[in-house]
Amino acid sequence: MSNTKSAAFACSATEYEQIKAVAAAQDKSISAFIRDIVWPHVEIYHRDLRHADEIKSEIRQVYKRGGMTIDDLCLLYNKNAEQIRLILKGD
Repeated sequence: MSNTKSAAFACSATEYEQIKAVAAAQDKSISAFIRDIVWPHVEIYHRDLRHADEIKSEIRQVYKRGGMTIDDLCLLYNKNAEQIRLILKGD
């Protein structure tokens, strides 16, 4: 028995045909095409979840040292301004 699992999402018939055409143009199955695009992002978010406290601490330290704006931190840590403000506030 395989430990492989499947994850899917709903899309319209038109969207499905678009995905199918793009995947075929890259000689990939739809599943492989979507996985290649999505998986790197999953790894980043998973790492961020595992190290959330460390990342928050680092953001606060970088900001306290100066020279970085909230916008800079947004770009550096891939977060929006509200998320950065909450982290700096201590939440």
